[in-house]
Amino acid sequence: MRQMLTLSFGLENDQHFNPAQIGQQLNLSRERIRQMMHGSCITKTKNYIKEVSPQQ
Repeated sequence: MRQMLTLSFGLENDQHFNPAQIGQQLNLSRERIRQMMHGSCITKTKNYIKEVSPQQ
């Protein structure tokens, strides 16, 4: 996951890659890269909401 984000946002060398290019480098499909990135975002958002929402 870290490598996908690094490539996607150009964190090491300011060169951004799209999901198809990332998939080629990691031997995964573009769709699988999208699923993994999307799933991670949803999980992190849900966890954040649980942390900041008031306890009932």
